[in-house]
Amino acid sequence: MKSEKSFRPQFSLSTLLGLIVGCCLLFGFQGSFKTTCQMSFHCNAIPEDDVKLTKWFEDLEGVKDVISSRNQNVVTVEFTTIHGYKFFAPPLADFEYVGCKRFESRIWTSSSWFSGASRSILKVPVIAWLGIAVALAILLALRIKRTAVSPSI
Repeated sequence: MKSEKSFRPQFSLSTLLGLIVGCCLLFGFQGSFKTTCQMSFHCNAIPEDDVKLTKWFEDLEGVKDVISSRNQNVVTVEFTTIHGYKFFAPPLADFEYVGCKRFESRIWTSSSWFSGASRSILKVPVIAWLGIAVALAILLALRIKRTAVSPSI
C-alpha cells in the first residue's frame, strides 16, 4: 500500500530566522543613520542666553541632542537628526538676535552600514528576541516530533 504524501509547504528554520532578522534590520535602518548638523550665526547683538533658540531646535521633528555655544557674537548650534533633516532657518529676530549677517552650516553623517545594522539589532527588545527563540524552538520540536512519528514505508 502506498502512503500518501502531504503537500504542505516545507520551510527551513534557518530561512525563517533569516527573514525575521532581515525584517528587523530593514525596519531598523529607517532610523539608524544619524546626521550631525552645525549652524553658526554671526550677529551684532545676542540675548543673554540661547534657551529659546535651543528649545526651537529641540521642538523640530527628528532633532535631538541640541547643544548651543557662543563665542563673542557668534552663536553655534549643533544637533543630531535621525530621519533626515530638512533645512529650516530659525526665526532669529523673534529670539532677540539682532543684525545677523553671516550664516554657516556644516552637515555630516556619522554612520556606516555595519554600525547601522548593529544599532538596528540592538534596538529590538530582548523580549522580542526571546519570543522569536521560543517560537523557533516550538517549530523545531513539532518538526522533530512529526518526523519521528511518521511511518517510513
